[in-house]
Amino acid sequence: MPKKPKFTKEEVIKSGYQIIKEQGKDNLTARFLAASLNCAISPIFTLFENMEELKNEIFLYTKNEFINLMKESASYFPMFKQFGLLFISYCMDNPNLFMFLLSKTEGDISKIIYLEKDFYNLLEKNICEVFGFNNDEAKELFGKMMLIANGIGISIIEKKDNLLFKRIGTYFSEMCIGLVLQMKAKKGQLDIGDAQFLSNQTSVMPKKIK
Repeated sequence: MPKKPKFTKEEVIKSGYQIIKEQGKDNLTARFLAASLNCAISPIFTLFENMEELKNEIFLYTKNEFINLMKESASYFPMFKQFGLLFISYCMDNPNLFMFLLSKTEGDISKIIYLEKDFYNLLEKNICEVFGFNNDEAKELFGKMMLIANGIGISIIEKKDNLLFKRIGTYFSEMCIGLVLQMKAKKGQLDIGDAQFLSNQTSVMPKKIK
């Protein structure tokens, strides 16, 4: 009978998470993990069937941490903009974890958000409130902005550009407003007053409301 491991399943998951955070997902190997736990490889696989199962557990742990951070945007108005700023901040602070999440979601982290239905509904409601959209239009805007956010995140990680990060709030807002104006114009819903008002919103920062 194999010896009972001296660590818990959660401790292994946290150790693997830390390896990915510091060294990147490609460095999460059984040998590296065993070294971090100061043990042989075999005890790890009394808790997990294989490395794929372990990686899936680490993904769930990382996803929950990411979602909890994103949910902080619910305390701000506009929530949607704070969500975008938190998303970019996460990319900057946790580049290896961000790339890990991308790898597990086929390059589209919005899949994680859609699964959190209550939270996503709050985001959608805020978009409708701010831009006067219906639910379908809000979902369209969110999907497009998430594609942009994924690209911005990768760009920040690859360039490691702190100046870009400082300007990102304005860039993100300008892209969002540009999409809103385009969507409204296509539907014949745009007038000069709306365009001027929306353009002025690019410099407005989210404020905490609760």
